[in-house]
Order: sequence, then structure tokens, then C-alpha cells
Amino acid sequence: MSARGERSSRAIPGRADVERGAPMGTELARPPDASRGAPLLAVEGLRVSVATRAGRATVLHGVSFELDVGGSLAIVGASGAGKSTLLAALVGLLPRGARVDAGSVRFRGEELVGASPETLRRVRGRDVGVVFQDALAAFDPVVPIGAQVAEALVAHGVASRTEARERALELLARCRLPDPAAAARAAPHELSGGMRQRALVAAAIACGPALLLADEPTSALDPTLALQVLDLFDAERARGAAFLVVTHDLVLARERSERVVVLHAGRVVETGPTRAVLERPAHPCTLELVRARAALESRAAEPPPPPAEPRAAATGCAFAARCPFARARCAEAVPPLVAHGAGAARSSACFFADEVSP
Repeated sequence: MSARGERSSRAIPGRADVERGAPMGTELARPPDASRGAPLLAVEGLRVSVATRAGRATVLHGVSFELDVGGSLAIVGASGAGKSTLLAALVGLLPRGARVDAGSVRFRGEELVGASPETLRRVRGRDVGVVFQDALAAFDPVVPIGAQVAEALVAHGVASRTEARERALELLARCRLPDPAAAARAAPHELSGGMRQRALVAAAIACGPALLLADEPTSALDPTLALQVLDLFDAERARGAAFLVVTHDLVLARERSERVVVLHAGRVVETGPTRAVLERPAHPCTLELVRARAALESRAAEPPPPPAEPRAAATGCAFAARCPFARARCAEAVPPLVAHGAGAARSSACFFADEVSP
């Protein structure tokens, strides 16, 4: 998978971002779906490193998870856990100096790690819509919003230019921009933050993707605008799209996802049904995140300390230094991610998970 992601290809793919030769108004060939019942997205053993002055440093350590067709998944964790890096790695948009060293990312059974730039451009926008946190950086600063939304349709062979302009207005209206025609003529910097974010959603859903990826999509918005953006994602889910959201907001995760993956220091430390994981954490990191959120909501006089910025330990569990359950064993070996509780619906990477969630 490419270690470089260009600004223009992040969310608004242009004509150069897709394979040429498909007549306008025709469907581009999509990769065949995996066998019936197979996950839409399967990530296995994904390891990512970045270049530093001291050499390469691993920032994602063997991350694995699956997302079913039409399903929803939240990736949560403290700042620096590797959430945004993971999302970028899924679609080949890692920044310069970062690379995938090992592992697999399969979308509809098609391997994306090591895929050609043409394949990744075809998948992005057409099959996978991406909504990044910084909408201003995602758009071309000098091209009107409407033209950028329309170009995604033209580039992927979904509509002619005339049809695309009409569809762009429809999409902007569907995403609740108050004056779609004016918004279409505006440059990105001329719109408010909330309007830009909704326009970015319009671009992401333009081609009817099977999967929507969202990186902290509401963190810069006030509660009213955040709810409007989340409602747009709900509408896409009702259409049948799968939804993967990266967030530090446990309330958003609880209300908008069926399953959750908790990251700490680039490792999956817990995963399972969202409500079960957040109501009865089986890893001390998850427990600390939940308690910090509860303290924030209740404005407790003495809230627990905020989650520490993740630091990868040379050996052992990266959370051991601040863990109330830690023992000598935790400093000697990295706990594996193993099934926790009845069945195999939940997993925890803690030697003492039964003590955390008795």
C-alpha cells in the first residue's frame, strides 16, 4: 500500500484519481463481492511504522478486526493511540514517511495492501467514502464546492458533467445546506465549519459507497450541527452502507455503533459489542476511558486522571505503568488479545481481565 496520500485524493477524488476509459454515464466495474456471509472489510495483522531520526518506529502493532456488510464499528482510544493512522492505512492515505510493513486489508475480498494507486483511487470515493476531521484541508481551496462534489460523480463514470452538476445540488440539499445553489458556487473557505463538513459528507456519499469512513467527524462542531452530521450517516446506514467511525467520544460510539475496537499505543486492547464493552469494560484502558467520560458528564469534584497519552513499552503491556491491576507479569510480556466471557463476541488483551470485569 502506498505510504503517500495526496491532499486532493483524500475525500474528493478527481478525474485523475480513477481509471480512464469508462464512458460517461456507465458503471465502472467493481471488484467481485466476497463469498456470501464474508465481511465487507477484513483487517488482519496490520503493522504500520513511521520514519524518525532514530530509525523506523512501529505505531500500529498487528491490528485486526472485521466489519460486516451494513454494519457499524467505532475505533476509540486516547489521543495518540493510532486511530487516525489506522483509518488512513485502510485506504492508502498514509502520510510521507509512514508505511504498511505487514498485514492485510481486504475490501470485498480484494487485497488493498500493496494494491496499485489506480486500484486504491477506484476504491476511494466509488466504493469507500471518507469524511476527514478537517473539511477545509480535504477540499481543493480554489475550486467551488459544487464542482468538487460533481467531479467525483464524473470521475467515477456515474454521471455526465451536466447530470453531475444537478446531482451535486441534490446532494448538497440532502445534506441540509440551507442554500444549495449558493453553497455550490462558494469556495471552501467561504462556508462555515458546519456547512463545510456537511458538504464533505455530500462528496463522500455521492457515488453511493458501500462503506463510509469518518475520522472525528463532529469534534469541531457544536452539538446541533454534530447531530445533523450524524443523522446524515444514519441515513446512509439505512440505505445499507457500513459505517466505521474513529472517535474519542464514547457517547457517539455507544449510540452510533454496534461494535467497538479500543486502541492503546497502537494495539487493540479490547473489542466486542459496543454497549457490553462500555458498560462492563474488560481492560483497564477501557475502564479508565469510561470513568473519565463519566467524570466529565457528572462534573465530579475529583474526577479520575485523564487517559495518558499512549507510549509503546519496550516490553510488556504499554498500559502497565498506570494500571491498578498490573503485576510483574505485565512488564514482562505483551498480553495477547483473547476471548473474554461467554462465547467469542468479546476479546481483551489483559492478563487479569476477569478482575477488571468480574
